[in-house]
Amino acid sequence: AATPKNLEGEDADIGIGGNENDDIIKDKLKSVRKPGKKCCVINCDRLVKSRKLCIRHGGGRRCSEPGCKKGAEGATYHCIGHGGGNQCEVQDCRKKARGGSKRCHAHGGGRRCSMLDCNNAAVGKAGLCINHGGGKRCKHPDCGNGAKGKVSYCIKHGGGLLCKIPGCKTAAIGSLQICIAHGGGKRCKSSGCTKSARGSYDFCIGHGGGKRCTIGSCKSVVVGSSGLCYRHGGRGQCAKEGCFESRLGTSKYRFCREHTPNDLLDAFDEKTRKRKDKSDKKELNQP
Repeated sequence: AATPKNLEGEDADIGIGGNENDDIIKDKLKSVRKPGKKCCVINCDRLVKSRKLCIRHGGGRRCSEPGCKKGAEGATYHCIGHGGGNQCEVQDCRKKARGGSKRCHAHGGGRRCSMLDCNNAAVGKAGLCINHGGGKRCKHPDCGNGAKGKVSYCIKHGGGLLCKIPGCKTAAIGSLQICIAHGGGKRCKSSGCTKSARGSYDFCIGHGGGKRCTIGSCKSVVVGSSGLCYRHGGRGQCAKEGCFESRLGTSKYRFCREHTPNDLLDAFDEKTRKRKDKSDKKELNQP
């Protein structure tokens, strides 16, 4: 078999052009190819897209929307948020479709967790969601939470990006590097409202954002992944036999208000009050 003229050295000795041992030839060609160039930004191991930079640091085509610096997706000239690439087919959802599906992780796209009755998105090669051990885990002793960011620790033990407001240890959301309570993340689009937008919606709970209860004409906000509001059992039913009221919470608060012992009920109310006071203080300190 003839050897192509554009191959030299080790590639020329392989004898490409014949019909035998094609798989071996292809594997050997792959092994002698030069690895791609790395991004010029310090400590970045991603491959260069253009201008010696990876997509995250400004390489490749950028979104054509005025003021947007994100990378353009697919053959379009817009990022995912502005209509580029393959978006989730669910109405009003702007997230990226995952895998070969037409939906994002939140709406069932991509690989799912292999644990029985779990429909969360699988993370990493283990085929499990974050809750069941998928993805990178925190290296702190006796901690089983998922690691955040490039470090090997969860938010609680110093991983990820924390809010830049002094004294705040909550995870930062969005490009402002502040948590939701201090104004980070997507905000409600209702005029004069500064609260956080819920889920894939553009509004806060008070202005119609977030998922609503699926019982009849109930418009209350869903609790957890149950599809039900608190009133209709979103937190689960009371552990008292024959009672169908919603429980206060989990663990020791597994009863409704009527069947919870007085000492536990007082502790629950005090805990709720402190949480509300803490949230109010954060809103007052919001920049």
